[in-house]
Amino acid sequence: MSGAVLISRQAQQLIHDKYLRGQREHGGDLFRKPVLGEAIEEMVDGLTYLLVEQRQKGRATLLLAEVLQGERLPPAQHDRILAAFNLLTFGNAEGE
Repeated sequence: MSGAVLISRQAQQLIHDKYLRGQREHGGDLFRKPVLGEAIEEMVDGLTYLLVEQRQKGRATLLLAEVLQGERLPPAQHDRILAAFNLLTFGNAEGE
């Protein structure tokens, strides 16, 4: 299955679930409500979460780098830690 299909399906499911949650929490017809103010607030929340996640990812990457530079690890453990470091740094386990 292609990456595009996987992403599309995940997005569809997220939108569906969020829409239903919103209906349960707020009720009414979304298309008959003013939504711009809510959308701006949601975007600010989303940006805040992304910035916090970026800092957390940076900290995790530094901690993994410290482990990799420190004492010698068993090969299998080293490989798993290196794969985690590569995922955080390069977006893939191979470090490409």
